[in-house]
Amino acid sequence: MKFKLIQIDTGYFKISLPNSFFKLIQPNNTDNYKDKEFKKCLKDETSKGCFGSQVYRYYLDQLKPKMELLAKQQKHKKNNFSLFKQQLDKKCLDKLNPFGDDDDLNWYIDTTLYSCEIDGFKEELSHVEKQLASNKLDLKEKN
Repeated sequence: MKFKLIQIDTGYFKISLPNSFFKLIQPNNTDNYKDKEFKKCLKDETSKGCFGSQVYRYYLDQLKPKMELLAKQQKHKKNNFSLFKQQLDKKCLDKLNPFGDDDDLNWYIDTTLYSCEIDGFKEELSHVEKQLASNKLDLKEKN
């Protein structure tokens, strides 16, 4: 039995089943994370006028550099962002049926995939921030 990799590329995102989801950056897209309306979306990404893709990009932009910083602080550990992202993608893509029509795929991306990814980012971000804070306290105690 052979496994054939299924790839979907819409120009807005790329999916390689079973374990890779990547939201492409749009060159003319300038998300203002400090905007009052966007801050509403961070509290509830399903609010009217909010886009899961923008909230997804926000949390991705928050998490990746913090994981890199944590890896630098823990000199014996490597940056595990790629592994974390691959595991999260695999978990979130598990329910995707790529053989439906475009409307099914868009609905799945907008309602299920972004929410799953965002929840994973939030959870990992909280974990990383706690570790960074702990490392900062440990450094203060040593000095």
